[in-house]
Amino acid sequence: MASNFENSFAIIQNDMMVDGLFSSDTTTDFISQISSINTEWQKALVDNYNIQGDQYMLKGDIKNAQKMYQSSLNILRSMANSNTDPKLQMDLTDSYDKMGDNYLQSGDIEKAKEMYKNALKIRIMYSYLDQNDSEWQKGLSISYGKLGDLYLSNGKLSDAKEMFAKAITAVQKLIISQPSDIELQETLSMDYEKLGDIFLEEGDNKNAKEMYKSSLKINQKLHSYNKLDAELERNLWISNFKIFTTDYDYSYLEKAVDIMKDMQKKGILSLVDQEYLKQFSSLL
Repeated sequence: MASNFENSFAIIQNDMMVDGLFSSDTTTDFISQISSINTEWQKALVDNYNIQGDQYMLKGDIKNAQKMYQSSLNILRSMANSNTDPKLQMDLTDSYDKMGDNYLQSGDIEKAKEMYKNALKIRIMYSYLDQNDSEWQKGLSISYGKLGDLYLSNGKLSDAKEMFAKAITAVQKLIISQPSDIELQETLSMDYEKLGDIFLEEGDNKNAKEMYKSSLKINQKLHSYNKLDAELERNLWISNFKIFTTDYDYSYLEKAVDIMKDMQKKGILSLVDQEYLKQFSSLL
């Protein structure tokens, strides 16, 4: 629920824009100047910058989105320098992530890496200070995952492998206390699969198979919870096929084909996957 400060902020900004006194950006700058000594107003301003940044991103306007996210980050940095409140520090890590995502989308890999690493440093410190806080542990898995994806997309397999291994450790720790969290299970499955892809590319088929089998085990469990979910069923055939690619054990290819045929009967096999089905079937 929005605070009185946030509501007042929104009303003032809206009135000023409706009256044609200022543009959206100019109004935000004005509010920024008068709110610099009020923490609640600063937080409201951060939210406003982020909302505007998200709106620009939806329009594909990466440049203006970056300006909004940077303004939000600047405020949070200033506040965090004199305030070690965990919630504020957590907001700062989220802001670093937004900037990292923005830089990544604009093609600035080094800047994206810098932002992700800044978020990771904070998460490592606070997860160590409070090892029972699941939010910090979840943040760790996010940071490791983002850096892993970044390294993987740039061919830095060793660095990516290290990050995904750490992401898996962080998620496994979370699952111990939150065994019914579906999102965590899905994240763990994807991390296993990505690590398997790296091992396979490195020629380490044995470890690749172990990672894929770990991913399959989770996907089977998730599918048992909801057998009508087409995406979960698709993950099953993908896992089986990937295991097949490690040592050409045709029993896994047969399982993949059987799952795809079942999906086809139910009318949930995509056109692209129907082509895969033809190709896979020709191998049997």
